[in-house]
Amino acid sequence: MKLWTKAILSLALFSPLIYAEASWPKPTSGSFNIEDFSFDSGEIIESLNISYQTLGELKVNPNGSNNAVLLLHGTTGSSAQFLVEEFAGALFNPGQPLDATEYFIIMRDAIGHGNSSKPSITGLRASFPKYQYSDMIRADHLLLTEHFKLNRTRLTLGVSMGGMHTWMMGSEYPGFSDALMPVACSPVEIAGHNRLFRKFITELITIDPAWKGGDYEKQPAAGLGGALMIQLVLLSSPSYWQRVFPTREAVDKYVDEHIIPRLEEYDANDQLYAWNASQSYNPKAGLKNIRVPLTAVNTADDLLNPVELGFLEDGVTNDMTPGYGRAVTIPASNETTGHDSYIMAGLWKDELEKLLARSGANYIQPQNPTTNCDMSDPKQGGDLFEMAKDGTSIPGDAGKQNTISSVPNPHQRDGEAAGGLGSSDLAGAADNAVLSASEGRESGVGEGISATGHDIPQSVTGKPGGRGGTQGKEEIRRDTGAFANKEN
Repeated sequence: MKLWTKAILSLALFSPLIYAEASWPKPTSGSFNIEDFSFDSGEIIESLNISYQTLGELKVNPNGSNNAVLLLHGTTGSSAQFLVEEFAGALFNPGQPLDATEYFIIMRDAIGHGNSSKPSITGLRASFPKYQYSDMIRADHLLLTEHFKLNRTRLTLGVSMGGMHTWMMGSEYPGFSDALMPVACSPVEIAGHNRLFRKFITELITIDPAWKGGDYEKQPAAGLGGALMIQLVLLSSPSYWQRVFPTREAVDKYVDEHIIPRLEEYDANDQLYAWNASQSYNPKAGLKNIRVPLTAVNTADDLLNPVELGFLEDGVTNDMTPGYGRAVTIPASNETTGHDSYIMAGLWKDELEKLLARSGANYIQPQNPTTNCDMSDPKQGGDLFEMAKDGTSIPGDAGKQNTISSVPNPHQRDGEAAGGLGSSDLAGAADNAVLSASEGRESGVGEGISATGHDIPQSVTGKPGGRGGTQGKEEIRRDTGAFANKEN
């Protein structure tokens, strides 16, 4: 891998993409405008633009199942984050897990990021609404349901901030995605060291006199530069920097030549808003709503999500409904680079393949809305097969269970009908699995899921007004899909 490409990932400083040299298809760009979008802060913006890029063609079954994949980028990143060799080259090419000739891949720019509405683009600067993660995923849901006319997706996969959005999407819109994969994040409130890091970034910007309350004429170089350098340190790993820059001169030269000269490419308000957006993040209470297969992945050298805190395993084993979650920790190595290892899709694409298998490998089934998946077949059963092979106890008749895609049913949110909503479920599945790649073992925790119908937990929303807000209605959704046990 090129030194330049790896070293700049932390700051989202990507090399210009030359699509003629890329082996994956050229993306199609578009945008979606939402009028009178209401934020959780109570602020309303007359016109909110969400920019996106797509790969492939959308295929939809009569039962609502489809081949749509939603990819969610990290803080201060954009959809371009996924169009680098380290990610796209490992996932989007023919025969790879997210083959762009088979899947319809949606890569949006979140609120405040990329080419979507943000302080610098709109000209609102510090008057731009104080958006939070909840606002961002609500806009994403509108993009999917109103612009793309989807009532579900095959997969939602997010990295870093996008991973946190994935946890939230799974709990706020249960069953909307057939499978979930949050990468490089934790399903807990941002506190402790993680909050300290974000607090330092925002404080460095706002205490710089040149910031002028957000009404600056020239970027506040001292504050913005300090904030970006903190990101570069915390989002990478000490071992990576020691390997690549083993002398003082090498480090200083890199900073002087590649970081400081590019500060003007960043906007202080955009940075400030993006890092402040995580203040209300805390999906823990809603994790029980997730009843589709989920695999959460992190690397052992991630300084933002230290493995020793155990947040990932705790969320999967103790907060999620048993039978759906899987936590994977990839050991540190010469291939990992700390938090930003998430962009190295080759590190975890085998886990993605397993997730797609256990959530129903055949996403296009025009003749039969029920996806039969023999868990004793390694190509279909994924990690359940691996658990059985390793001698791990699997409660229930998991060896011959099916993954089920339910028939479409009504789903209502934000005071509007969003169309039919199908869901994927794992009938008679194993207990939640926690995998430590460094130890090479899996363990089951909790009770198995019986092959019977279930109710999606009730959620009550009552946030005020606006196009993006809710209308104070109580939302109760039931899964009407049939569950079947089939002896093969």
